[in-house]
Amino acid sequence: MPIATTRSVGKRDRLLAAGAAHVVVTSEEDLEAEVRRITGGRGVDLVFDSVGGPRFPATAAAAADDGAVVTYGWYGAEPAVLPTRWPVKILGHNGFTYSTDPAALSRIRGHLARGLAEGAFRPRIDRIFDGLDQVADAHRYIRSGRQVGKVLIRVGE
Repeated sequence: MPIATTRSVGKRDRLLAAGAAHVVVTSEEDLEAEVRRITGGRGVDLVFDSVGGPRFPATAAAAADDGAVVTYGWYGAEPAVLPTRWPVKILGHNGFTYSTDPAALSRIRGHLARGLAEGAFRPRIDRIFDGLDQVADAHRYIRSGRQVGKVLIRVGE
C-alpha cells in the first residue's frame, strides 16, 4: 500500500491519481501518527526518503520494527539525526558513485532502457522548460513546491 507524503495539500489529489493509496500532508499532519493510523499501528516496511535533512527522524519513525529506510537525497548540510526507535535499518544510497564507472553506467542505461521499453518505468513529467535561458524559471518552479513529477529542461532537439 503506497503512502505518499507532501508538504502541500494542493498535491493530494494528484498523488492519489498517480497511484498513492494514502497521502500524508506533513504541514498539517504528524507523519508518524498518520502512518501508524493507516497501518493499524505497525508502520511501513519500506520508506524511500529523497529529502533527508531535518525531516529524516520523522520519516524514519514511520518505519515498522525491522523496517528499512532508504535515503538517497539530503537537504542541507546538517549531520544525520538517527531515530531512537529500533530495530530499523537505515540504508544510504549515492547515485553519484556510479558516474565514474563506465561499466556501471552501461548496466544502468540498459536497465533503464529495458524498463522504459517494457512499460515497467513510467516517468511522470510535470513540466518541461525549453532552453538553458529557462533554468532560473525551472528552479523557481521547483522551489514553489507545486510540481508532482520531474521538471525537465530541454536543450537542443
